[in-house]
Formats: sequence, structure tokens, C-alpha cells
Amino acid sequence: MRMASVFGSEGRKEEYAQEFVGEQKVTTQTGIAGFDEALGQGLPVGNLYLVSGQLGSSANLFVQQILYNNVISKQKVAYYTSTVPSQDIIQDMKFSNMDIQKFVDDGTWVFGRAIPSDKVEIVNALPENPLEQKIDLGDTLANLMNHLNETISDGRNTVIHLADLIRSYPMSEIQNTILYIESFARKYGGIHFVILTEDAHEKNDIMGIKDSADSVFEFTANIREETIENILTIQKVRDMNPRKRIIRLSQRNNGLSTETIRRIS
Repeated sequence: MRMASVFGSEGRKEEYAQEFVGEQKVTTQTGIAGFDEALGQGLPVGNLYLVSGQLGSSANLFVQQILYNNVISKQKVAYYTSTVPSQDIIQDMKFSNMDIQKFVDDGTWVFGRAIPSDKVEIVNALPENPLEQKIDLGDTLANLMNHLNETISDGRNTVIHLADLIRSYPMSEIQNTILYIESFARKYGGIHFVILTEDAHEKNDIMGIKDSADSVFEFTANIREETIENILTIQKVRDMNPRKRIIRLSQRNNGLSTETIRRIS
């Protein structure tokens, strides 16, 4: 059964279609100091970026920082989570000087709680959160795909955490969802992410997911003095030949910046 989406299906659908369809080199700025220069340009739109990282790496922060730059640049965002409450995400971002509360209040940034069938009782036992739209997924990910189609056609950039979905659904469902998001991204444009925690899943499953994605960014992390140094390896990226494929990013109180920027400052 197709679920209605609170994210809407009008908005910037025509604008995105006109702006991005047939265009291959349109990019979006990341807002991460020095990162676009290291790439040679911003990130190409119309892509799905799979961002994977070890526990303790800054994969989540990397995506959040890009989406925050989107939203302050008057773009719209939809953030899908499963077991992590949206309020926790808001607070975590605020610690890195990214206060999204006003964007949540005016609907520019929306949260969707994608609830796997085996997590329904757990999530329903938690207090209701008016910030979130619950999406009961059932036995397949069809409801999530419908939601994503309407969300992306509405001109929103998106992110989905895969961890709980991988634990709850067959790998074929996960890979099909990735392929569907890629097709929506091609059709409507925007920039879209899925986040994967390397340590939490079987290696063969991780490789299968990466093979399905058209763009793959991998994070590893080292603690050095007062900072966390992240090494980002760009395994592949559609419509782009990056200037560098290995980029060092340092994490501080104001978020991520490239290693060269950190040394100069």
C-alpha cells in the first residue's frame, strides 16, 4: 500500500527537473573548509553518495555539514533516521555549531522516522515526537521508496542511515533501495546520501552495498592530540574526476576542515 508523504510532491519538482535533467556538471558546495578545492570543484548533483566509516569516524558529521550548508543556502533537506531520535541529531549538530532548529520549525529541514517491522513496538513505546513523520515500513522497503520518490521530487536533498535497515531486511531490498534512490536523483537532481557503519555489518554485505552505489566515500579515523583526524578515500564518484582521492579532514568544535586548512590556521 502506498503511503502519503508529509514532505509533499509539489514545491520545486519542476524547478529541479528543468535545472538538472540533462546536466552532468552542476555541483553543490559542501561548506567544508578546503574540501571543494581539494576535489577541484563541489560535489556533482544528481548523485547518491554512499558514505561509510568506522565507529568513531566523522562520516555522520561530514554528511550533516554538507546538508547544513545546503539548508543555509535555501535548499530543502529530509533526514531519515530509524532508532536515533531526531532531537539527538539536532543536539549533536548544535555541538558543532550547526543549529538547524529554525529550519526544522519552518519545515525547510524535515525528519522521517523509518520504522522497520521488527522495531515498531520499540519506537511506539517512546514518547511521540512532533518533529518526526513515522513511516511504518512493513515487510519490505516499498513504503520507504514511495516516500523517497515524493521527497526527492519535492526538491529535497536527503540522507538515510542504513544500519537498522540492514539488520531488518534482506540485502536484495537494501540494494534495490539504493538503485531506486539513484534513479530518483537522476530524474529530479539534488544531492543524496546513505550512511553505513563499516564495523556493524558483514564484510560481504558492505561490499555488495558499495557495488550498488555510484559514488563511494570511505572514512577512517585516528585520534591525534586534541583532534580527530579523518582520512577520506574517494573510491568512486559519478560525473567527476576528483583532483585528490585521499583527503585528510580534522574535526574540531566548529566541524570538519581539510588538513591543509587546519595547519595554516
